[in-house]
Amino acid sequence: VRFTILRALNRLAADNPGLPLDRATLKEAVRRTLGVVFSLAHVHHTLSEGARQRPERATPGQELLTTLLQDKQAQAVERLFRLLGLLQRSENFENIHRGVLSPSPRLRSSSRELLEAVLKRPAREAVLAVVDGIPWPESAAVAAPYYQAETDGYENLLAALVARPSETVRCLAAHHIAELGLVRLRPAIEARRSQETGLFVGRVLEKTLRLLERPAALGYAG
Repeated sequence: VRFTILRALNRLAADNPGLPLDRATLKEAVRRTLGVVFSLAHVHHTLSEGARQRPERATPGQELLTTLLQDKQAQAVERLFRLLGLLQRSENFENIHRGVLSPSPRLRSSSRELLEAVLKRPAREAVLAVVDGIPWPESAAVAAPYYQAETDGYENLLAALVARPSETVRCLAAHHIAELGLVRLRPAIEARRSQETGLFVGRVLEKTLRLLERPAALGYAG
């Protein structure tokens, strides 16, 4: 829904250059979207590093979860550029976005230079860290105005993901908890199940609770 609204706004703004838009709302949307981008970078780093440290965590569920979060990060970056285009309507941020993703070093460099010229601090440093692909935790300093990690550690992260707004993320995080037989996270699953309103997610959480009753039977349990 957010992407559909943004795409429609981009079309309206392109067709009607004088169309007034609420800049305060757009700036807040940029701030929140940068927070999402850096949050997903933190999650991806924790999942990848956790699997590197303990190879038994590299399960099919972990791979699916990591891939989903990467896709969500790419979508969030596109939303970010669409929002920036609404704030800076004299610049073609659609082309800039394509440029920073281009395999051509020349296009990437020229697009990055445009970003440096048109954006102001602290958003400039944050957006440049995103387009430069600076990984977490190296990007934590420039991310600080938009996102600060509240959870640390692989298992704590999974418990937090079970409470994320995305139903798909909740399901895959719960499935991965079951894969690993993380019995100590059972209270987090039970708490989430008591609040869950989605029928499908509720069934996944119930199955996770059943599997955690007999973790030794799980093929991936560490």
